[in-house]
Amino acid sequence: MATVIEIRDRFKNLLNSLGSIIVSTYKDTEKDAVKLQQDQWDVGLRADGGQIGQYSDFTKSIKKRKGQETEFVTLQDSGALIKSIKFTSIVEEYAEIDATDGKRDKVVSGDNNYGEDIFGLMEQNTYEYANDSWLKSFGNRLRKLIWRR
Repeated sequence: MATVIEIRDRFKNLLNSLGSIIVSTYKDTEKDAVKLQQDQWDVGLRADGGQIGQYSDFTKSIKKRKGQETEFVTLQDSGALIKSIKFTSIVEEYAEIDATDGKRDKVVSGDNNYGEDIFGLMEQNTYEYANDSWLKSFGNRLRKLIWRR
């Protein structure tokens, strides 16, 4: 059993380590955020909850032949873009989700110009990520550091 002084020292250590714990928590839960981003695109939604866009009639005919979604843009033609989604910037205040595939710039600002807000989680998904993934992982890290279990 830890003494009161040992517990106090553990809390001091916790405060000194908080920034690195936050960053580590983002890294540990990245796959959950990426999955939620992919789920949004599966139903054609951007971070603000709006629709990503519509395909042209020509593109719809090609997609229909391939058995792909035609009613809304899913950004999943080859799968390369969606497989490249990750946190591209992680700091204590936030983690930024983006894609690293070469098609990323074309999708954001090319002819289709779907915009930067195709990346990021909708409010509902942000809440789910924060509560079901990030806070759970963060809490576990804190408990381990304080109680050494």
